[in-house]
Amino acid sequence: MVNEMDYSYIKRFPTAEFGNVITRMTNYSLPFQRYFTKKKAEKRTLNLNARTLTIACCRVQGKEELSIDVASIREVRQTNRSRDFDKHADDMSKINEKRCLLILHGSEFKLKTLSLVAENEEDCELWKNGIQYLVVLCQNLTPYEQIMRFLCREYILLGKRDNALIGVKEVKAFYQRNNFKMSFTQTRDLLMQTLESNDKQLAINYDHFRLVFNRITYDPMIINFIWQEYFGVDSSNDLMDSISMEKFRAFLRLQDGVERNNIAAIQLIHSIAGPGVSSLTGWQFLNYLYSKANDIWKEDHLSIYQDMTQPLSHYWIFSSHNTYLTGDQLQSESSVEAYVRCLRAGVRCVELDCWDGPDGNPIIYHGRTLTSRIKFHDVIRAIQDNAFTFSPYPVILSIENHCSLAQQDAMARAFEEVFGDNLLIKPIRVDDDLLPSPEQLRYKIIIKHKKLNDGEVDGVGFTKSSKDDIKTGYLLKENIVEESQWDKRFFALTDSKLLYTSPVDEIQDEDDEDDSIPPEEMHLYEKWFHGKAVAKSDRHADHKLLEDYCRGDGSFFVRESYTFAGDFSLIFWRQGKSERCHIKSRLEGESRKYFLTEKTPPFDSLYSLIQHYRSHHLKTKSFLIKLTEGIPRPNMHENEGWYHGTISRDEAEAMLHSVPLHGSFLIRKRVEYGLDDNGSLYAISFRITLEGRMYYLGSNQFDSLNELVDYYKKFSLYKKMKLRYPLNQQLIDKLQLKKATPINDPIYQSQELYCEPTKLTLTVKAIDDYKARRPDELTFRCNAIITNVNKVDEDWWRGNYGDQIQGWFPSGIVTEINDIDAVADGSGFGLLFGDIFEGQFDLRNNKIQISSGKPGFFAFSINSSINDGKIIELASEDQNEMLSWVENIKNTIDRLRQSQKGAHSGSKVEKKIRISQHLSDLVVYCRTARFTLEYGGPSNYYEMASLSETKADRCRIYPKGQRIDSSNYDPQPFWCCGSQIVALNIQTPDRNMQICYGKFTQNGRCGYVLKPAAMLKESYDPYATHFPDVEPMTIRIAILGARFLPKTGRGYPSPFVEVECLGCFKDTQNKFRTKRVDENGFNPRWNEKFEWDIIFPEMAMLRFSIGEDDMFGDSNCLCTATIPMMSMKTGFRSIALRNGYNYEMENTSLLVYVNIFDAKTANTKDEDIYSDIQDLKAKIRNISSIIAKGPSTSLDSKSLSIFRDELTVSEEKLLNLCDKRIQKARRIKHDPVPLKPRNLASRSSSSSSSAISLSGSKLKRFNSDK
Repeated sequence: MVNEMDYSYIKRFPTAEFGNVITRMTNYSLPFQRYFTKKKAEKRTLNLNARTLTIACCRVQGKEELSIDVASIREVRQTNRSRDFDKHADDMSKINEKRCLLILHGSEFKLKTLSLVAENEEDCELWKNGIQYLVVLCQNLTPYEQIMRFLCREYILLGKRDNALIGVKEVKAFYQRNNFKMSFTQTRDLLMQTLESNDKQLAINYDHFRLVFNRITYDPMIINFIWQEYFGVDSSNDLMDSISMEKFRAFLRLQDGVERNNIAAIQLIHSIAGPGVSSLTGWQFLNYLYSKANDIWKEDHLSIYQDMTQPLSHYWIFSSHNTYLTGDQLQSESSVEAYVRCLRAGVRCVELDCWDGPDGNPIIYHGRTLTSRIKFHDVIRAIQDNAFTFSPYPVILSIENHCSLAQQDAMARAFEEVFGDNLLIKPIRVDDDLLPSPEQLRYKIIIKHKKLNDGEVDGVGFTKSSKDDIKTGYLLKENIVEESQWDKRFFALTDSKLLYTSPVDEIQDEDDEDDSIPPEEMHLYEKWFHGKAVAKSDRHADHKLLEDYCRGDGSFFVRESYTFAGDFSLIFWRQGKSERCHIKSRLEGESRKYFLTEKTPPFDSLYSLIQHYRSHHLKTKSFLIKLTEGIPRPNMHENEGWYHGTISRDEAEAMLHSVPLHGSFLIRKRVEYGLDDNGSLYAISFRITLEGRMYYLGSNQFDSLNELVDYYKKFSLYKKMKLRYPLNQQLIDKLQLKKATPINDPIYQSQELYCEPTKLTLTVKAIDDYKARRPDELTFRCNAIITNVNKVDEDWWRGNYGDQIQGWFPSGIVTEINDIDAVADGSGFGLLFGDIFEGQFDLRNNKIQISSGKPGFFAFSINSSINDGKIIELASEDQNEMLSWVENIKNTIDRLRQSQKGAHSGSKVEKKIRISQHLSDLVVYCRTARFTLEYGGPSNYYEMASLSETKADRCRIYPKGQRIDSSNYDPQPFWCCGSQIVALNIQTPDRNMQICYGKFTQNGRCGYVLKPAAMLKESYDPYATHFPDVEPMTIRIAILGARFLPKTGRGYPSPFVEVECLGCFKDTQNKFRTKRVDENGFNPRWNEKFEWDIIFPEMAMLRFSIGEDDMFGDSNCLCTATIPMMSMKTGFRSIALRNGYNYEMENTSLLVYVNIFDAKTANTKDEDIYSDIQDLKAKIRNISSIIAKGPSTSLDSKSLSIFRDELTVSEEKLLNLCDKRIQKARRIKHDPVPLKPRNLASRSSSSSSSAISLSGSKLKRFNSDK
């Protein structure tokens, strides 16, 4: 039974004190006051579930409000400083800080907070220590304990109570929640097979649940191969066959090259299978292979193993850009906590953008944007508190200084007061001509800033170009659909244009409780609420609906009462018939209460009443029942304005083209091509499929079209585009737009897909001016950027420019570019906003004036002669802000007029930046130096230049300003070129940040990684194809399987594995991708292999990414891991997978086989196999390129056929040479899994790699030549 579940980690406390603390926490629900950002503090209790290692925050009446997995807790502090506490400063000033407890938890960069105040200091101290103990324990669970905790948590979640029995439905729900698609019949058959029972009404306990889990996770192919080759045992006949301690020791000896004694082996077996066990079953052995106990990382590389006594310039340094931001560069929150997160992740160079503050002290924020401000003093205190928590090596503060001299002096004083002896204010050794080492600079904080020249006092340090009229902020623009509605948009004023985004909300606090749906409205968003009935007193319709859609006893829905206004009817299914209950309501004071009878307790909302009876029995005189599955209202979409049941494709297309609004949409039945005459397909420019009663868009599943539309109104459908404007004839008539003639647009060209994503993102640049000759054509100037281009025919294309949507223009006066080129180009500022950019106004030849007052705000208008004489009306909610906009726009227009009269338009206003002597004195080693093409970079060892990524030993690289979404550039090319500080936006969970995490995980995550010796030579060339004194190596990898992949969206993932090499420029060409495993994120298996030759192994890293393709063909990363090649163990290894923010995902791992050997090990005096292989690979690349270009060249079919035959022969020679090299290498170094490729897999994007896909029978023959 579940109350006897083994959770040995509860008893495995390292000290008696630890055990006492946990026992007290388990037996005592601690009362607290919980503080919120936007409402008053409320009473709560904390409860510990020691079995599942979760902490529950409960309301006073016992209802669980929040459950926190201990594994997700990142930090616990006894402090009164948090965002929640700060909102109640008056209250907190009266409370002792030692009574305050802050729990930071989550798996993203911006952590969630739980801010609590205990009744006394002792309770607060108890829970702080106890949670810290549990976090450490959770990080050190054995493989057995991890699986038991997972199963215990899942079983309790399914059964709701410890000793509950569960059935087929619950087991199916378990697999569904863990991303494994199984039908009810398949699940039932699995249970019957596992229990050897013919009873179809099965009810199982926890022990049976474990057996079912073991059966579904057992992989006989992998087990059979290893057992047969190493132990001579066939485990396929009986899951309970055991592997003895002696055979397990033999496996470990082959795997690790280390002999373990009996005591060590039995301890490892106990950690895998539990106490008192002396042998392993097949599934236990497989659990070990997937566990962290079999991790691919070399243990010594996870601690500091490199020489830390070399000059600072010999190391790559983990660096952050705009460290204070938690999101984009435009309107996200600035946070002191962001510095804490970065420093605790190992970052050693952080950035401070300092501006004059209102009280004489500096503030930090992203200048001229809507990012929030934080106090400079709060930031440096946080740096001092956290700088050396996880690494003793120096922290560099990169100062971007926009402050006056007085506030620079305040900065300098604050540095000295807060950092004290940690602040480096003089050289380590005066006579040195090299930078000191990280070891010499332990626990030091270094200021990176411009330093005054000798003899210069508070002088001009440097000049920097300034455009004083540049302005950003929110303005109101009239909604063209709702004329009385003004939408808030973000505007940016540049040299000649006024840019704006689609309607955006102001910054919202994601953790604020007030952002949630009011309780009295929550039922409106539930699928079981049907609102008003279509036909009055139609009880037969209620019964028919339940009969058709019933999912067993307890299936239900709620509708408004036919008879009693304000009341509701609950209709549910029981024993083959429908039952109903009257839900009554009454006013108590100013709130409405809901109840079933006068004797039952009232509830604050209809939603809470229903939720109560889903977990508690609804009692009548004749029966007890719990509500189970809510039944959605069928065909609700037929009454919606966006649904069109009878229009054709051409009519739908004409409607879409007649309304130039981003996010306009409609849904219609699809019956073209003689298909789907039963109306089982719908389209929103993308195909929606009806399977049974479920609607599918891609892999996302919905109960109704209404639910689908509501979902994509909240979440992006494609490229951050949400559904916004329901399209119908009334809207078209309201806008007084003519119905467009159907055209041959790419949206509807394909029978297979309504939308071609690759065509939606085409961007072009104008190479000449064009003046529209018809109303539906674009007008633009040379260098204009036109987006969302559709190639309608050879001569005329359509696209978006400014506020003109899908206008025509001649194709001969534009050139195709990618989005990055457009952003980098001076004329492409509109793409700064990325996917939220909507339009722009050209300010040349314009007039601006203040308009008559609008109700509630202040308006002004721009009379645009270049935009067809349009009058653009904008407004602000603040009069001073409106006047500021008017002044800046007027200055810009005046400057443009003078420029057209012959003034030098390219001149820049120089703003002198003065440097405080006090601040200058604090700069020692990282002195900011200018980089010019004429003179190059820093000339002295103590200087450092900062360069944008578009420009690239002693350099700091940072993202270019156009990355408004805080995206990152690829750091690998800059590391290859020797750049020491490559700063990235740590808050962004993209591929490039994941690579950076992998780079700095080695060497104990101390933030410093030693460059290879070959890079420090003057002869080093990052573009070389051969490096002196560096021996190339060959790596062979088999991708076997994965476990417990995360869920994305609403469907089941269909994962694939992509592996890429990140190293010198030649090695970075290597990529490999497996096949896709359909709808299985629980335990997918691939069994595919590849082989690469790596010419610079010390530089190389391997990035393993598990992803899935969405309905547009774009790859979405589910989880990832990046590992330096020289930090990898060989053999069968587990790769612990992480999310985009580098947090390890519990139990989620990838199983691989790895072998690394000298690429030239098979060479002899008479034969250079390595060179022959490289020559063949180059030849195959050239021939493949010729064949790929064949149709567009003058080659005839006969010549192409000759090239194809030559390619086949070359590939066969390459495979034979690889096989020959492997055989020779195995004689030198034992390899249990020789690669015997039979063909080059097309999935490998580099011809330098060879790959095969192995079936089960081929896997068994891996070692046939042993």
